[in-house]
Amino acid sequence: MTIGVRKKNLLFVMISLLVFGSFSNIDMVMATSVSELSVEMPVDIDCDSSTDGSVTYLSERFYHFKPEKSGYIKLSYTRYNTGKDSSTYYIYDQSAECVAKYANQTQKTESVFLTVTANSDYYILVEYYTENDYTAQSEASASDSGTAAQADFDYSEYTVLFRISMDFYEYENVKSGKNNDINRADELTGDTVYCGMLTYSEDYYKITAEKNSCVTVTFESQNKPVSGYPRWVYTAYDNKMTKLYTLNTDKTCKLTQQYVLKKGQSVYIGLGNKRAANNKLYNISYSVTELDNIETEPNNSFSKAQKVEKGQIIYGTLNEKTEDYYVLQSPATKTIKIEMRLSTTPECPYRLTVYNSRYEAIANVAADIYKAAAVKFIAEKNATYYIKVSHRSTGGMAEFADYGVSFGVMYSLNVDKRK
Repeated sequence: MTIGVRKKNLLFVMISLLVFGSFSNIDMVMATSVSELSVEMPVDIDCDSSTDGSVTYLSERFYHFKPEKSGYIKLSYTRYNTGKDSSTYYIYDQSAECVAKYANQTQKTESVFLTVTANSDYYILVEYYTENDYTAQSEASASDSGTAAQADFDYSEYTVLFRISMDFYEYENVKSGKNNDINRADELTGDTVYCGMLTYSEDYYKITAEKNSCVTVTFESQNKPVSGYPRWVYTAYDNKMTKLYTLNTDKTCKLTQQYVLKKGQSVYIGLGNKRAANNKLYNISYSVTELDNIETEPNNSFSKAQKVEKGQIIYGTLNEKTEDYYVLQSPATKTIKIEMRLSTTPECPYRLTVYNSRYEAIANVAADIYKAAAVKFIAEKNATYYIKVSHRSTGGMAEFADYGVSFGVMYSLNVDKRK
C-alpha cells in the first residue's frame, strides 16, 4: 500500500527510507487490492457533495464513491488550519491503482480532475504526513509512557482539518481504461469526441482506416495552462507500432495532425506528460476524408520511389527525418508541371524538387512552400524523373519537432493534371 504515518508501518517506512532515500519516492508502492488500502472501513460519499474531516498523527480517513453515470469529476481538497505538517490524499480506482496523489501543506484549495465510469468504485485515502515523523513519534511515545509531562506533547499540533468537495460532470464518451501500453491501445471511433485523463503514464489510442483516407486527429487539453503549463507529449506510431515522431504541445494545448492511411492500416497515438499534466483532462477525436490515390510507404528513397502517372493527383504526409519520393515515366517530350498543395500552413516550410534518372536535381521551387507551389520542367520522351517532397533542411529534421504542425500535414501532388 502507499505509505501513511502509522505505528504498525514504522518498520516498513524505515526499510523504504533506506531503499528509496526519501518519502517523496515511497508513493509508488502500490496496494494489490482495495482491502489493503486502509484498516478503516470506507465512508460513502456522493459524487456531487462536500464532506469535512480531520486527520491526526498516526490516523487516516477513508472514503468511497460510486458514480451512477460516466463523466469526470473536479475534486477540490481544502485545508482549514495551520499546523506543523500536512496531509496527503490518494485517489484509487476499483483495482486499487492510484490515479492521483497530492500533498497539501498550506491553507489553500487544490483541485484535481479525474475521469470516472458509471457504476465503478473509487476511493479516497487521506493520511497525515510529516517529514518529522521520528521527532513526533518520540515525543508521543515519551508522553504516553509518562517520561515527559503530558502538557509537553500537544496532539492538536499534529491535526489537519480538511474539506473534500466533488463536482460531477456527465460525459458520454469517457476513456479511463487500462490503455497505458501501446499493445492495449483503445480503439477510437470517427467523429466522436472522447474525454480522457493522464495519470503517471502514457495513454494510447488506435485509429484504423476503413478506406483509403486522410485521418485528421484533434487533441486538446480541457485545462487551460498558465505560463505554458501543462505541457503534453504527443507521439505518433505507424501500423507496425514504430515511432514516427514526437511533438510537445505549445501553451494553447491544442494540436491537429493528419495521417494518410490505406484501407486497414492503423496509426497509434501516445499521450504523455512532460510537465505538470498529471490529472489533467483532454479531448481526442478524429475525422475521415476519403481519398483515391495515396502514397505507399516506404517511399523514402530513390530506390523505393512510388510510381505516379501523368494526370494523377496523389496524397501523402511526411514524418520526422523522412522524405517522400515518386517516379514518373515521360511518354513524350513536353513540359510537365508538378503542383503541390498543403492542407494547412506548417511552421517550417516544405520543398519540392525534380531529379533526372542520374539523381541530379533539374528543377525545384526556389521559395519555401507554406501553402502551395508549382515547378515546371521539360521532359524527354521515355525518360525517368523523380519527384521529392521534403522539409526545408536547416540542420536536421529533429529541430522541427517542437513546432507541432511541421509533421502530420497532408500534401497533394498534381502531376500535370490539366483542368
